[in-house]
Amino acid sequence: MDTVPANGEGAGSQSPVRYQLTPERIEELTPLLARFGLTPREGLWPRFNRALIHRSYRTEAGLDEDNERLEFLGDSVIGLAATEFILRQQPLSDEGSLSKLRATLVSRALLGEMGRQLGLGPLLLLGAGESRTGGRDRISILGSALEAICGALYLTYGWHEVRPALEAVVLRPAMESHAESGLVDFKSQLQEWTQKYHQQVPIYRVVSEGGPEHQKSFRMRVYLQDRLLGEGTGPRKKTAENDAAQDAISRLMDEGEHP
Repeated sequence: MDTVPANGEGAGSQSPVRYQLTPERIEELTPLLARFGLTPREGLWPRFNRALIHRSYRTEAGLDEDNERLEFLGDSVIGLAATEFILRQQPLSDEGSLSKLRATLVSRALLGEMGRQLGLGPLLLLGAGESRTGGRDRISILGSALEAICGALYLTYGWHEVRPALEAVVLRPAMESHAESGLVDFKSQLQEWTQKYHQQVPIYRVVSEGGPEHQKSFRMRVYLQDRLLGEGTGPRKKTAENDAAQDAISRLMDEGEHP
C-alpha cells in the first residue's frame, strides 16, 4: 500500500515531498505511460510513481518503500519478454548465442540507455545528494528505474498487454541499437543459410541514398542471384545491410524456407 505524508513533507525533509500523487505529478507521468501505448487503469499511478523513487529519496523523505521491489519483479518480466522476442528474431541462432544476446538486452547498461531515451531522468525522485552528483543521468539508476516501471506495468496490466508494449518500446529499439553496432549480426546469419543451402553468398545493392552528410539515410536490397530476399534502411550502409538481412530472414520464414 502506498503511504503519503499527510503534511506533504517527509521526515527530515525541508521541501514538499513529490511522492504525493497530485494532479501535477500525474500530468508529469502521463506522457511516459503514453510511450508504452497504454491508458490509465485503477491502481496504476501509485505503482508508476513508486517505480521512480530511488532509495536515497525514500531515506530523506521518510517513506516506507522505494522502487527496489518493483525493480526485482521487472527484472524477471523483461527477461521473459526478451526471451520470447529473441526466439522469434533469431531463428538461426543456437542456445549459446541466444543466451548471450538475452544477457545483452537485459543488461543494466542497455536498459539504462533505454531509460535515458524514454526520459526517465527528469521524472526520478532522488535524494538531494544523489541528484547533485548526477544521479538523473546515471545508467545504473536509469536501468533500475526502467525495470521497476516494467514491474509496475505488469502488476497493473498483466502479461498479455505488457509483453507487446515492452517489445515495441524497449526490446525492439535495443535490438536495433545492437544491430547498428554489429552485436546482432543478421548478415552473418543470412550468409550462413545461403552458403549451407545454396552454396552462394547474398549480394547487397544500394537502392537509394539521401539526406545531408550528418544525417544520411541508405536503402539497401539483398539478393540471392537475381532473387530479391529483403530490403532495409539505416543511417549507414552497414546498418541498412543488416536491416535488409533481418527482413530477408523474416520473409524466408514466412515462405516456409529453412531460416
